[in-house]
Amino acid sequence: MTLSHIIPAPRNILLSHYYYLKRDIDRLGGACRIVADSGAYTARYQGVTVTTKQLALWTKHWEQNLAWVACLDIAHPDTSRTRTNWLKMVNDHQLPAVSTLHAGDRPDEMDWYAEQGVDFLGIGGVAGANLTAAAKWHWLTSVFKYAQDNHPQMRFHGWGMTGSDVVKLPFWSADSSGWGNAYRYGRVTFRDPFSNKDISLALDGKAVFKHPELMHMLRDGYGVTPKQIAKAGPHNRDLLVRLSALSASVYEQRWRYMYRNRPVEAPKWGRLKGWNFGDDPGPHIHLVDGYNPHCRIVADMANEYWRDRES
Repeated sequence: MTLSHIIPAPRNILLSHYYYLKRDIDRLGGACRIVADSGAYTARYQGVTVTTKQLALWTKHWEQNLAWVACLDIAHPDTSRTRTNWLKMVNDHQLPAVSTLHAGDRPDEMDWYAEQGVDFLGIGGVAGANLTAAAKWHWLTSVFKYAQDNHPQMRFHGWGMTGSDVVKLPFWSADSSGWGNAYRYGRVTFRDPFSNKDISLALDGKAVFKHPELMHMLRDGYGVTPKQIAKAGPHNRDLLVRLSALSASVYEQRWRYMYRNRPVEAPKWGRLKGWNFGDDPGPHIHLVDGYNPHCRIVADMANEYWRDRES
């Protein structure tokens, strides 16, 4: 089914090593920028332990497909264990893994990594931190302010951070699982590619027809009719996946537009063999895939859209 020619297909995906331990990443094609986390949090929830050695061996096997990989990180305040895991990836396995600062860590924790030649770190643990919203925002802004004053070359990936406040900060990249709400919960947010208007609604068979402006947005922006997506179900699940991914792409384009006059240049640290990301300044939003077949749909969209334009 042909969808929008106006909205660029998303091309950024985040995979979990835990879910893809025995999956074939080659099936995702070559037009996607794929990054990977350890999946340690999910593994612990499932009662399974992930080791640095397992992560390193998996990374080396799929290195041609991956842009970068995160090391096993330990939440605040145990920064020493995160450092140890990072050192094992770098020194024992010769992999330039990306480490993470967690909510509550002192901003000057990045000094140690900068001394090792690192200019790329993750920022995580914000959602689960026992902090008020104001305290979380203060910590986030303090990290960026410290980097600006002491390590202006430092770039950051926001783990699970794409909220409307977060996009005010110059992340190199971030990831989101919220794009999958349409096929998980039958609720979707359509973002207008022509304006900053968003419409969020339940796909209950009725709500979509209550928004006349949405009908134009769907037709002119997304290339579908309200009837095609009015009620979520097995009959249109793949279509909803594609539309949700396109809506996420609109959000990414808005973020990038905010930084059009000061694009976030790519870091030098962390590069594996799967992507020459220095040619494409950020910010970038990676769609999280905790394994399901829908990520393959996104990959197919990327392959069809980007290969046509880059050939």
